[in-house]
Amino acid sequence: MLGPATAMWNDYVGTAAADDADVLRGSRSPYELAGIDRDRWAIVAVDLDRGEHGERVTIYATDRQEYAHLQSGSAGGALDDEVPVTAFHLEGARRVDDFINGAFKRIQVRLNCRSAGLGSLSIERCEHLSSESAESAEAADSPQVSKVA
Repeated sequence: MLGPATAMWNDYVGTAAADDADVLRGSRSPYELAGIDRDRWAIVAVDLDRGEHGERVTIYATDRQEYAHLQSGSAGGALDDEVPVTAFHLEGARRVDDFINGAFKRIQVRLNCRSAGLGSLSIERCEHLSSESAESAEAADSPQVSKVA
């Protein structure tokens, strides 16, 4: 049974949303990227995992032929029930970034510090940081190492 996404310590938890990539010449759907037959399978969930042991994309799909009542996406209450799925683990050269860039036109992931809770955040001011300022701050914090020949 799949529940919410988890990591080792769950220091940050949150939500995510994405839009399918627009149909453009040369673009590929999540079905094509995964090598899954769109006529047979309906993708219902995607896991994007990255950790010290590597990366993996897992597609969860339900068999349209066996579970025709789930095809439309409006399962009439079945969304609260368990949905039987097959897990397709995309191994090898398929990396998380490659899948995201190919499958989604827009994606947003919001991770909130677990101790802050998941309530609404009230933005009181905005500051814009360049990647250069973040890199220079990081360099100032890291110890300087010199090589001796």
